Amino acid sequence: MGAICFSRVRSVYIDGRKHGPNLLLIVEGESGSGKSYFASIYKDLFLEVIEEDRIKYANGGANTIISTAGIDISAPKFAELLANNKDVHNFIMETEFSTVEKVFSRNSSLDSEILRKAFDNEQYYRNRFGKDQSNGIFNVFMNCSFTGTPQAINRFFNENEVEGGTARRFCFSIIPESGRELPDFKFPQDKELKEIREKIRSWRHTYCFNHDNEKGDNPCSEYVVDLDYVKKALKVWLSGQYDLYEHDGIKERKEHRNSIAAIAFHYAIVLHMLLVDFNNKKSNKDKVVEITLYIANYCMERYITKFSSSAAVEPNNIEAQHTVECPAAISKTVIPDEVLESCLNRRGTTGENGKPIGLGTMAKELGIKKYELKNALGRYKKNKR
Repeated sequence: MGAICFSRVRSVYIDGRKHGPNLLLIVEGESGSGKSYFASIYKDLFLEVIEEDRIKYANGGANTIISTAGIDISAPKFAELLANNKDVHNFIMETEFSTVEKVFSRNSSLDSEILRKAFDNEQYYRNRFGKDQSNGIFNVFMNCSFTGTPQAINRFFNENEVEGGTARRFCFSIIPESGRELPDFKFPQDKELKEIREKIRSWRHTYCFNHDNEKGDNPCSEYVVDLDYVKKALKVWLSGQYDLYEHDGIKERKEHRNSIAAIAFHYAIVLHMLLVDFNNKKSNKDKVVEITLYIANYCMERYITKFSSSAAVEPNNIEAQHTVECPAAISKTVIPDEVLESCLNRRGTTGENGKPIGLGTMAKELGIKKYELKNALGRYKKNKR
């Protein structure tokens, strides 16, 4: 959704820069666990987009923006795609991680550098001989979803990829083991599916690109959304992760909390568009914060489980990986002074629903308990005096 529907949506993050919905996802599961369902959902929802791109690839025309690609695209073709897409995302879905392994081992194919640059839309430089080569400096706008077995994923994310920073840019999601009854996945059908595809078409024309018969495909203007309410919650989460680090001594919790908070923020961009902006339901902001903090906790605990050298859980123990629980974001609440000052200024003012803003409302926005905010404000006012 981030790449294909909301590519040109931006929001200013804690670092002061505008971020896009840059998302790199890995879904991990044993053989027969249901990984193929992800490809089925993708093909069902984005059938029109995939077919449109297939025709564009076949025609090979200039001034075309292509939203989808295969993992086996060559480096020269990928550079050409980046040049033509003009900062509109491309999305890669691959359901066999062993294929990802093979592709990234070739000299003329994509490599891990592309994945790292895609997370921050960094510049990719190519300068090769040949008249058909796309040379120059291109910003990498590429999202991906990979599915695979733990064995294939662990082989790829070896010590070099972990130390090089490729791993900490991914959200690692795991498929729970099935019990006696197999899960029943209900795909959208008929009218419901048609309505979803119509929404996708509308979002693409508004937040990705438009087509002109004479000029070809042109990117939409950037659409900037205000996610200050998410940033406040993530600032508290970041402080809470440092508190947890002081408690459990897991250095990855301290070192990678910024990267993982950024992953959650990128998801929040999509969540905001779906739950708040699209329906103009500002009351859904609490839900966006709740899901964003869940994602931040989930990503952190999954990363620690798989890659931490200081955690107690064995990274290759798949049973342990299934039972890891996300801790509370904060054990001893530490809230940045600017957030507390903002709470003091807002307290008693009228909210968007016409009701006075109290501690309960603000605590909910921050993803903490009311008493935690109350205690933090008391300490802050005392120190201020």
